[in-house]
Amino acid sequence: MTMPNGLTLATVERPWLNNQVRISCIPIGEYRCEPSYYHRGGYKAVAVTQVPGRTQIKFHIGNWPRNSQGCILVNSEHVYNSNGMYGIDSKRAFDIFMGYYGDKPFHLSIVNYAGGVL
Repeated sequence: MTMPNGLTLATVERPWLNNQVRISCIPIGEYRCEPSYYHRGGYKAVAVTQVPGRTQIKFHIGNWPRNSQGCILVNSEHVYNSNGMYGIDSKRAFDIFMGYYGDKPFHLSIVNYAGGVL
């Protein structure tokens, strides 16, 4: 994701598993995002709304797909090793993301899957 200042951040999600609750990334489509709260983590977050058959989808902190139950994890970049793809520096990247998007609604376009969501 490219931020308004030109900085690029990465996201990590679970793979596409037919939009199954808590184990799949969300479907390709257009979504409204709005300020929210991530109760498990105890901090402000951004909710992705109007996802068919799904609720409580959030942008939040986490590096590995296993850190998510179908949410979108914000990272500085992707890293690959024998355990698969993961993100790094999530807390810093999430703080940057929240500085731009944490206090106002915006629209999210999920346009493709290529080993994940772009």
